[in-house]
Amino acid sequence: MLDFDRLVDLDAVNECVSIALQTPSASNRQGWHLAARH
Repeated sequence: MLDFDRLVDLDAVNECVSIALQTPSASNRQGWHLAARH
């Protein structure tokens, strides 16, 4: 079960975003939409 009240380390978020930006996309469109709340 997700715990939306639990804080996540900012370094972990930055690492996840960095990895996500390296993933391939169809026709290299790179149409990502990311949202983070701090």
